Amino acid sequence: MYSANDASYLRARALKKGEAKLALSHQEMVDWLSNQFEVRALDFKFETKNISPTLHQQVIGIILETVADSIQIDSRENRMLIIERFIAYLKTTDLKTEQDVLKQDAWPFPSDPSPEIILAFHPLEALEWRVAWDCISAEIITVKNQFDFIYTILVNNISQTIFFYKDEQLTETNKAATLNALLMLLKKHDEFGYFGLASFSNTTYFDSQENLDKNYGGDPFH
Repeated sequence: MYSANDASYLRARALKKGEAKLALSHQEMVDWLSNQFEVRALDFKFETKNISPTLHQQVIGIILETVADSIQIDSRENRMLIIERFIAYLKTTDLKTEQDVLKQDAWPFPSDPSPEIILAFHPLEALEWRVAWDCISAEIITVKNQFDFIYTILVNNISQTIFFYKDEQLTETNKAATLNALLMLLKKHDEFGYFGLASFSNTTYFDSQENLDKNYGGDPFH
């Protein structure tokens, strides 16, 4: 689970701020990812999962800087290249002497049976947004008080939905005013300069409580 309490997130922030450094072999892998796919890779981590006595998974989590980096790198061809590179890396790595806790939970290669390889991309930017939302949770009431047409705001890991009370209130003027007010609060927690109006707009959806009541039994998770 990649969350605000995850060691890989804390490490990524430290790397971004220049407060931490990777071991040379780890940095070489990060540099390869960055140069090969024209992204900004920060770190990687391993996690093994034993699904059954005969089915094992090796999860490779790649920590990237931005959501755009995650989109840039994520293709079938790129995934195959990355997996091949990591298998080669694990074949030449002595896991018994690995000092980095994020790299210790790896399946030894070669092995029989070989584990299923799961590749996951984790952008630091996305979690910075989520952490900022948590930081302003108590302040959102000020925005709701400012704009009496806001019913509630639901936030998940990749987007947020803002509900107005009535369909007729879903005007572009009301939407823009709400976005700007919320972004002003979020920007106070934007240490790395990730938060812009364009990206905020692209991940924000609007709906109304009237629509939920009329068509979905009031369920915002329809």
